Amino acid sequence: MHPITTRSADCKDCYRCLRVCPVKAISVKDGQAKVLDEKCILCGKCVLECPQQAKLIKSEVYKVRDFLSSQSKVVLSIAPSFPAYFNTDSKNLFARLRALGFFAVEETSIGAYYTAEAYKYFFQESEQLVISSCCPVIVNFIEIFFPELVTNLAPVASPAIAHGLSIKERLGWDTRIVFAGPCIAKMVERGKEGRIDAVLTFAQLEELLKQEKVLAKQEKYLEKSFKLETRLFPLPGGTIMSFVNNQLQDAQVETVTGLEDCWHTLTSIKEGKLDLKFIELMACRGGCIDGPVMDHKKSLPERKRYVVDFYNQFKNLPDKELYPITGTLLTRNFKPRPYREEEVPEETIRQILAQIGKYSTEDEKNCGGCGYITCREKAQAVYRGHAELEMCMSYMKSKAESRAHTIVNSTPNGIIVFDKNLQIKELNPAAKDFFAFYELDVGDNLADFLNTEHFLQVINTGVSIKDYTICYDELDLCTRQIVVPMANSNENLYMAIITDITESIKERREMEQIKEKILSKAQHVINNQMLVAQQIAGLLGETTAETKTTLLELIKHFNKETERNRSCN
Repeated sequence: MHPITTRSADCKDCYRCLRVCPVKAISVKDGQAKVLDEKCILCGKCVLECPQQAKLIKSEVYKVRDFLSSQSKVVLSIAPSFPAYFNTDSKNLFARLRALGFFAVEETSIGAYYTAEAYKYFFQESEQLVISSCCPVIVNFIEIFFPELVTNLAPVASPAIAHGLSIKERLGWDTRIVFAGPCIAKMVERGKEGRIDAVLTFAQLEELLKQEKVLAKQEKYLEKSFKLETRLFPLPGGTIMSFVNNQLQDAQVETVTGLEDCWHTLTSIKEGKLDLKFIELMACRGGCIDGPVMDHKKSLPERKRYVVDFYNQFKNLPDKELYPITGTLLTRNFKPRPYREEEVPEETIRQILAQIGKYSTEDEKNCGGCGYITCREKAQAVYRGHAELEMCMSYMKSKAESRAHTIVNSTPNGIIVFDKNLQIKELNPAAKDFFAFYELDVGDNLADFLNTEHFLQVINTGVSIKDYTICYDELDLCTRQIVVPMANSNENLYMAIITDITESIKERREMEQIKEKILSKAQHVINNQMLVAQQIAGLLGETTAETKTTLLELIKHFNKETERNRSCN
């Protein structure tokens, strides 16, 4: 498993890891970055620079915890840069670590002693330039990108591996060795050599201490009885200082830090331009104290001071004769593993560049926004499936501007952009058509032609006005307007979006007129109906009265007739 993985949920359209990767060992697909395992040199820059912390480092804390709970002897080898990370806790650190259950805790500087002795031999005996092999990132770098220089690498085990060998020869080959340091590449170096059983970063070691809630204990440091020049190994020049006489330093040895400078140096070596006996290359610019998982909240000089102060505690003490290691075990072999990329035909490169609007050399901005140094490199990566067309910032910007320009020019709404002085900065064709009578154009002042009361209100208050209706009778134009301050504008610009609602206003007015006519007619009909009703009612009243009179007379007549008949009887 590769030591660096990407948490997909937190990675999207950033390209920062690609920009900082010195060897472009990043592939981007669907906007997400993935590490190209076979090309990665494990410098850790992508982990250090990821703004979303989407790059994760493999953790073996669980494995170390299992070791500590077993019956095995477990020894911790801690890299000599540890004072730069743990600083004031360094005095009690070893006691706290032993309290975790480690059988012993030793400085990797002991292993560096064996490495330095071997370097001294090659420095004196080798007829060709020797390149230090302590830095696993440099080893990866040479094996992958400068395979012809593999034979120049000192065939010597790194301090971590040498220390692992030393511990196993002293305590038994079944001893479990855990290495802790500031370097991600050690996780792969361990896998190659098989002398280290688990690798932790300083941060993971600190996590282990916190999880187990180990308290500090006052105790004399285990190794305080002797000095080690190799305690300065993590600093630039620390390797050379341990085995080269000062008078030889300037002429025959050199120290180079930082991958960019190491790249130039290796190129010079490849071209035969350097006449040296030994060169110390360190991938991190400040040496191991500037490793990718070091505490970067502290300044580099501050970290260096912690290491030097720790070294100074022991520099006046006598040396100690260290346990010898079988010489052949310290031998290390390196193997070229060049990364070969498919050549991309020139015509294909031109076709890909044309897809992102780069038809000539002048169109190639080489801005590096996508992560690649040149547009051609990016085009080649697209062909190989490691990049996407949409990664080009200038292309996407021009595409967005083109779309926005098309939308603005084709919309039936008028758009006017103006400044705090009401001077027109931009206006689209629809706005020109609306106010064609005034011949508005860029540079004109709106106050000279239009009612700008609502424009000034937005300028003075900074509050948008929406759904504001204003009619221009002289233009036979009615509009609905939105006036807003333009966001992210350094020029304090404002925008009016004007919709022509003349027809709808006319239709509404016509409908109102029709309503008025209908209502008038309805009222007239009602009035007539009331009149007819009243007339009918009057006629019905007269008829009813006549009928009543007639009926009463008939009744009276019948009553008289009845009474007459009774008298006769």
